[in-house]
Amino acid sequence: MAQTTVLAAGDTAANSTDITIASGSNVTISLFCSVDLPLSTSLDIYLKTPGATIMQVGDLNRSTPTVSIYSPGVYYVSRPANSNPGVNVGVSLDS
Repeated sequence: MAQTTVLAAGDTAANSTDITIASGSNVTISLFCSVDLPLSTSLDIYLKTPGATIMQVGDLNRSTPTVSIYSPGVYYVSRPANSNPGVNVGVSLDS
């Protein structure tokens, strides 16, 4: 599996690049941070759909820092502004 960064570490609101999963493939999405993740850390995973509807399908947090996705589609991870300034959180992708 190849690992790439889809959202650079930071503490400001930002979205990852698109994560495209082809039929029959799977990816693992993981948080990374240079310090212990605060309990309040939570990044949402969204599935883009045809049209304007975007569906939240999961989240990454201290309890669940890694999620594997097996369903084809185009996804992205959204990081809200961090309530703990200076704690830089990013997202990596193994595919």
